[in-house]
Amino acid sequence: MPKVDLSAIASHPYVEEDQEAQGAYAPLKGQPRQAPEHGSGLTRPSALVRLAALTVGGSSHRWRNLFAVPPDGDVAIAGVNLNVTASCDGVCDWGFSFDDDLLVEHLTVRNDVDGIPTRRVAMSASWGDPRFVAIDHVVVNTDDLARTSGAIEGVLGAPLRRVRDAGHGVSQGFHVLDNTIIEVVSGPHVTHAASRLWGFVVVVDDLNDFARSMGPDVMSAPKPAVQPGRLISSVRSETALGVPVAFMSPRVKDIDVI
Repeated sequence: MPKVDLSAIASHPYVEEDQEAQGAYAPLKGQPRQAPEHGSGLTRPSALVRLAALTVGGSSHRWRNLFAVPPDGDVAIAGVNLNVTASCDGVCDWGFSFDDDLLVEHLTVRNDVDGIPTRRVAMSASWGDPRFVAIDHVVVNTDDLARTSGAIEGVLGAPLRRVRDAGHGVSQGFHVLDNTIIEVVSGPHVTHAASRLWGFVVVVDDLNDFARSMGPDVMSAPKPAVQPGRLISSVRSETALGVPVAFMSPRVKDIDVI
């Protein structure tokens, strides 16, 4: 696995998804989940696809400290298992849970999404620290947005909702899952072939308090995010976490992440 560029996430202009693209990210309380706007035949209104696991390289001690996990506990972030290993660098793979037999059968044939190792896994038995509300989005860098987005829809059944021109030749595509958003980014900053998992952003219930508790040596000062009314703070590369990670304040709309 190639080494990851650990430039500060706050300086990466492609890590925050467009506000308009996140509207169907999760249902409002008491309302049914929305069917995708368009699909590949794999997606049905009853389909439920959840991000359930991420495998990351680096120090287990550093990850446990960041997410307040005891030495003997499993690392979970808002119900997503975080598997830490020294055998790879960066975000190594991801896993999903499904309640749709058609998607499950399809994934047994495919074990990657445009080169990203992909697994079917059970939902985590642990939610983790309740301060962490959700994994807001996972960033995928690619040399071909259309190809990678087509693979995401083909394997996960999650259609491309929209593409945003971020300027300077950079494009962002958004795929909505039950509990997160996959943000696919292409542009001149991507110099590798195929697609790679890059980093992720976690929603914390009180960002200012969390950033203060971690200290300025660990996290940058919260600043306004792309989305109106939200704040973002990045984990400093000096922490040697091994993966670009940022934290955001909750969404302004009254939306539950289940």
